[in-house]
Amino acid sequence: MVREEQTRLTLRLSLSCRPNLQHHLLSLRVIRKSLYSYSKRELKLPYKKKKITAAETTKHVFTLTNLATSATGKYTIKATYGSFGSKQSTPPYQLFVRAVSAGSVKTVAAGTKVSLTCKFDGDELSKYAWTLDGGEGDLKAGDKYEIPSATWSATTNSLTTTLVVKSISNSDKPQVYKCKGTYKKDSKFLEASHTITVLGAKVESNAKSNTVNAGSPVEITCSYDKNGEKTSTVEWLKDGKAVTSGADYTIDNTKASSQKSILKLTKEQSKVERNGVYKCKVTFKDIGAHEVELTQYVQSAAAPSSRVTQHLKPR
Repeated sequence: MVREEQTRLTLRLSLSCRPNLQHHLLSLRVIRKSLYSYSKRELKLPYKKKKITAAETTKHVFTLTNLATSATGKYTIKATYGSFGSKQSTPPYQLFVRAVSAGSVKTVAAGTKVSLTCKFDGDELSKYAWTLDGGEGDLKAGDKYEIPSATWSATTNSLTTTLVVKSISNSDKPQVYKCKGTYKKDSKFLEASHTITVLGAKVESNAKSNTVNAGSPVEITCSYDKNGEKTSTVEWLKDGKAVTSGADYTIDNTKASSQKSILKLTKEQSKVERNGVYKCKVTFKDIGAHEVELTQYVQSAAAPSSRVTQHLKPR
């Protein structure tokens, strides 16, 4: 949990004895009343049995530390004496212990649906928002994001907000999403960050167009980012069927250190029957598979030239 600084509370109570009387301390308690309900809790404190004589003043000082958000409330310290009853501190000490759940660090495949959550505790919010570092302003629900509405709960003294990234896009740098909650009482805020590293792949053809004449060599390169992943495997498919290195294709995986795999059609292999949708499938150890496809046409040398726009399509 990320907390506000106010996670300790010092309570003080001074008592003076009436003239010509002696008093015996019977009990010492701290009473906490909830700010959001009628609940009340008493906490017994340690004390030493002591007599108070005439013209004598005694002070009780206690410090409560490492308070959780459930400690938010109004506090009074109450002393009970045998002779003149109870005495308590006034006015009550009002304490707010605010917290927001810690952020997260994730690694996902491009195109994955990602859900991020932040929980604000201890005090009521006036507003909350999600942002993306490098983005413009607060994120809005729409084509890219889902942000279900959330309201403050007096019962749990908290608010939980969720951001759903419908399909996270590939990026060279980690994406940092932040949730920010502004408190109603004093406009102070807390925020938490979620850092997402996106692993993906892209395919590119060395041909100027993705339509070439038979006999023209072609190289389709699949580039991918391991980003610390211990292992990753690359598979090639044509029209949904696995492609292996052999008489029809040459696959060069020797560039694995540079995170590339190359599917080659030599002059002899570049034939009309090689037309099809080629797919590069990269499977990362921890996050699963990511697929990208490219359509490559090989036409007869005698056929009229037909330029078809190359397209990349993440799956």
